Amino acid sequence: MINELLWFPTNKCLIDGSWEHTKTKDEIDLINPSDGKSLCHIARASENEVQSAVMAAHSALSASWGKKTAVERGRILTTISKLVLKYGEKLAFLESLDVGKPGAHKTTR
Repeated sequence: MINELLWFPTNKCLIDGSWEHTKTKDEIDLINPSDGKSLCHIARASENEVQSAVMAAHSALSASWGKKTAVERGRILTTISKLVLKYGEKLAFLESLDVGKPGAHKTTR
């Protein structure tokens, strides 16, 4: 299990900026394809919850995100890129497990 490496709750879905418990409480067993072992359990959203998340994303495009200037959006994206660089090793490791490529997370830097 990789829960100790994660910084977000795997038993909730991110909907409209908030981590929400799903109505069904169903989970998906995330499996490492290289060895068939369970990595963790993640929340399974219902069709309505997926629709809510999609609608929230569309709303953000026409409201808060869409009304930001190019410079403001650029600053936010720069912040995100700095976080990706800061946590790149961890992200690469998690992704390599998710796609079943152990050892593929090593960087060339």
